[in-house]
Amino acid sequence: MSIKLNYGDLFMLELNDDVYTRINNCKREIRISLLPHLAKGACVVTNTAMNGGGQSYDGGYPDGYHVYAEHMDTGTKFDFYQSGCFTCMIKNRKPIGTARQKWVVDNDAGGE
Repeated sequence: MSIKLNYGDLFMLELNDDVYTRINNCKREIRISLLPHLAKGACVVTNTAMNGGGQSYDGGYPDGYHVYAEHMDTGTKFDFYQSGCFTCMIKNRKPIGTARQKWVVDNDAGGE
């Protein structure tokens, strides 16, 4: 049975994980060992989706379980897949806790 991360789950990256992230405004595949500061501290799942599939000469490939996340300390945003046929896959990562988003109302923002 595979373990899928969900919105709000906290998890840790490992040095041999591959993720997609933006470097110099370009989306790149990168091994976490090249950005070791991301392997320290928790990350939170900010969104999930079934997407990324497509057509190919041999019939195509299905959508995968796409996880979007953010590093809690650095704010670095990254994403990876937990199923499907993709380069950046992190399967069966167990959550270490959950986070909850809190909204703050700013009454000075022109509202009544």
